[in-house]
Amino acid sequence: MKKKKDAPTMKEFMEYASPIIRDEKYKQLKKYIHHSKHTIYRHAISVAYIAYKIGKRKKNIDLKSLIKVALLHDYYLYDWHNKDHKRPHGFTHPKTAMLNAARDFGLTKLEMKAIRSHMWPLTLFHIPTSRIAWIICIADKLSAHYEYSIDRMIKKSKKIKDKLLKKSRLKYEK
Repeated sequence: MKKKKDAPTMKEFMEYASPIIRDEKYKQLKKYIHHSKHTIYRHAISVAYIAYKIGKRKKNIDLKSLIKVALLHDYYLYDWHNKDHKRPHGFTHPKTAMLNAARDFGLTKLEMKAIRSHMWPLTLFHIPTSRIAWIICIADKLSAHYEYSIDRMIKKSKKIKDKLLKKSRLKYEK
């Protein structure tokens, strides 16, 4: 079976993603839990790959910029679960991530706006205004949904397994 000429490839994705994910400062994201048990590093790569796959289906999308924004959309470099951290994280982290990313990786105005608006509609006044921003916003929500769902399924399957084991033990103890 032939691959489509414009089909998403891991090689192309990594060509754009590697300079960022191999950066020492960026690797700090491995220390911070984001959704459930998933690190920011893992979440951001997931968002970037989902965004890349969506972007490949669209015409005139700058894939390099799309992947860059996706990887940096949660580049806030702190543990928001820490009680000392000021709340509300959901409203404030897009600006922090944007400023950190601009400082460490350089961003265009379009990239800055895309990072700033990725939490829309929670950040009501920062609406995505470009195709890249909309793709990141959607990819972020898809990834977060998957991360929470998979963890709930694992918890549920463990509970079922424990119940079955308990029943089987009771059966054999009688």
